[in-house]
Amino acid sequence: MTASASSSLSKVINQIARRGWFSAWPSESDGKSMLWAAFHVHPEDADKLFQSLVAAAMTYGGKTKWVVLRPQQDRFALFPAELERFNDNGNIGQAAGRLRQAMPELEHQAAIDIHRLSEHLHAAFTDSCSGAA
Repeated sequence: MTASASSSLSKVINQIARRGWFSAWPSESDGKSMLWAAFHVHPEDADKLFQSLVAAAMTYGGKTKWVVLRPQQDRFALFPAELERFNDNGNIGQAAGRLRQAMPELEHQAAIDIHRLSEHLHAAFTDSCSGAA
């Protein structure tokens, strides 16, 4: 992997929407781990991004099952479905820490799959733009 998992996702989101802040954990620069990402986009771009991200998460073909949350109209969280089992207090960071201890192999698989998801999301977005022309 040449880019980190989080930077792959961030770059694709930047192509689809006007992105504000972006946070991911863990965010090692070697790209070999990632358990969640949270980000903010311009409200006018939020619906388009949400629809694209949900569709891509359901069809990208990787092993990781992704959850896409939209706690506010312009704010998103993306994480493996397994994280929900560990999220009993609403703190995604603490839940990710417990998940990391219980299933250490998941963060590597999630990093691989976030690259796949990012590529799939980019391809779907590119296709939709060329089809609209």
